[in-house]
Amino acid sequence: MNDKIFIDTNIWVYFWLKDETNQVNDKNKFIVNYLDKQREENNQIFSSIQIFNELSNVFLKKYKLDFEIVKYYLGFTKELTEIISIEFEDILKAIDIKQKYNLSYFDSLMIQSALKTNCTILYSEDLNHNQIFENKLKVVNPFK
Repeated sequence: MNDKIFIDTNIWVYFWLKDETNQVNDKNKFIVNYLDKQREENNQIFSSIQIFNELSNVFLKKYKLDFEIVKYYLGFTKELTEIISIEFEDILKAIDIKQKYNLSYFDSLMIQSALKTNCTILYSEDLNHNQIFENKLKVVNPFK
């Protein structure tokens, strides 16, 4: 298949975190298996530095994880994905995307990062399933 896919923060959170009792839940199992399949099919997996910032914040603020655990999760995630930098031009393009599609700025910046790397699929639970941006990038909610 060899698709280029972009992974949103919420998908990485499900990859790492289990339920409140630290038990594996359906979303966690599904995402672990799903990402394994993507790698087996030699699909390139991308995330941006923005995603890693958001992931750090969720782990530290919402889940109050130990600093060393957060650094471990981030380091391992880095091994699973190619991290895209955000340049000034990306900010300007994200503003255009925000205006065109009436999205939040940070969703627009994520979309710009995915478009910049020629990704064809953006895995996210937060955007509209099957929505297509710029006739190139399709949002897929893997739980649908």
